[in-house]
Amino acid sequence: MTGKGLGKVIEKFSSCRIAVIGDLIADEYVTGRPVRLSREAPIPILRYESSKVVPGGAANTVNNAAVLGASVRPLGIVGADAMGSAVTRLLRAAGADTSGIVADPGIETITKTRILGGDLNTVKQQVARIDRDSGFRPSEKSRSSLESALRKAAEEVEVLVVSDYGYSTISDSAVKVIKSAARKAKVIVDSHDRIAEFTGAFGAVPNEGEAGRLAGMEIKCEADALEAGRRIIQRMGFGFLLITRGNQGMILFEPGADPKVIPISGTDDITDVSGAGDTVTALMALGLSSGATAYESAMIANHGAGVVVMKRGTATVSRAELLAAIGRKG
Repeated sequence: MTGKGLGKVIEKFSSCRIAVIGDLIADEYVTGRPVRLSREAPIPILRYESSKVVPGGAANTVNNAAVLGASVRPLGIVGADAMGSAVTRLLRAAGADTSGIVADPGIETITKTRILGGDLNTVKQQVARIDRDSGFRPSEKSRSSLESALRKAAEEVEVLVVSDYGYSTISDSAVKVIKSAARKAKVIVDSHDRIAEFTGAFGAVPNEGEAGRLAGMEIKCEADALEAGRRIIQRMGFGFLLITRGNQGMILFEPGADPKVIPISGTDDITDVSGAGDTVTALMALGLSSGATAYESAMIANHGAGVVVMKRGTATVSRAELLAAIGRKG
């Protein structure tokens, strides 16, 4: 499909209805300017400049879809705390329907705090990251509420995305509900280590490490990725499998068809890969919801990833940026 044809698919995003279930994460960025070396340890002392919170994990997938105008419903569990409120507020402001977000007073929201340092006229560099996730154990009441929201959403959306970052949002019983939902909605799986539990899903979007673990092999080159993809697509019964390979692009597998190697869009001099996989998953979901083929959706996703990896931090791609990337100004 030409850039103009892909542009027509993108124009349909505003009519898409999708839901995303998974680990809603608060990505916090704290920036400072180095003023001197500490006398306590061989580290710089940073003078605080600013901080911000952006949606991360499954919330980033939601944010990407919402920014592109889709009707998107996040399904997840956050703490009844400041970070949980911030993530929910940001998604609501982006246009998402946040009625499926459960606030659990007994847990802390999963939070990843990145400390960035740099002088006034230089690019800030990440010097440390602090993860707050050890207390994330949702109550049975919260899990039950999430599953109820999931059942409702599955009846109303065209595509259901599973965005599993390895925390405990998606319980074994939720997996059963998701597999049942696959009879009506197209289920797309983006999971660190649980793809094997979603046999028969419409498709999956693993990176090389995840694909290698699922295939039982180490991926070191394109030939390895091709072999891993063949093993997975044959065993799992997916309608498609898209393996993302960082600055090496992507490979799309479909039953009964030759694999399609998709070179990276833009330059391979990547600035930051944070959240790029979420962008790919969101765009695959929107493309398929718009009636595009898996290959057309993967082409759009590839262009979107090429935009966000040039931005620092967890980021989204706008419709204008996406249209410009595929060569059709909008």
